[in-house]
Amino acid sequence: IIIATEPQFFTVDGQDVSYRFDTGLESMHLATIFVKDAIGQPAANAEISWTTLKESPMTDENGKAQIYLKNGEYFYAPIIDSEYYISSSYDIGDKLTVAGQDVTKEYSYKEKGWTKQDFVVKGTDISYADLTIKVPDEEESYRYHIELENGQGKTTLYTNKGRYQYSVTADHYSFDYSPINKIADFDKDKVTEINFNKN
Repeated sequence: IIIATEPQFFTVDGQDVSYRFDTGLESMHLATIFVKDAIGQPAANAEISWTTLKESPMTDENGKAQIYLKNGEYFYAPIIDSEYYISSSYDIGDKLTVAGQDVTKEYSYKEKGWTKQDFVVKGTDISYADLTIKVPDEEESYRYHIELENGQGKTTLYTNKGRYQYSVTADHYSFDYSPINKIADFDKDKVTEINFNKN
């Protein structure tokens, strides 16, 4: 549990000093946030980021994080600590209001529009493939290495609803296949299959 305190200051001027920090705990209330991931499971180790606070509690194995807050409105965003969650420009934050009592909120990535994307790569003549995904009109891209076993490999990603550009390249030992480049709307759970087998 984290206590969201306001900054306080004291002055040292040539001699030892003591200062009593007033947390104002009696005017604070416990805010509990339960975070669920894109498939509806509790999200462990998700960081709760606040626009006006430096404190960032993390969720436990049950997807629960707690923080003491004074009365007011707060804007927060749970950030799942995973390289497999690709953020688009969509706003994933939410508002929490503390008004004289403890408050409990549930935040669901699934309800916020995140979807599960399975990329399946097939190819008997290749040992791996590289997947790159980019949000159009944004600089950042995300890269994934997919190992193939018995002619098939898979990676699972989670994206916010939106349009994405992706490319898949067969391993560099194979010169028989050109990279596959596509733009797709990821607005629901789906499987994208990439086949590098010779016809």
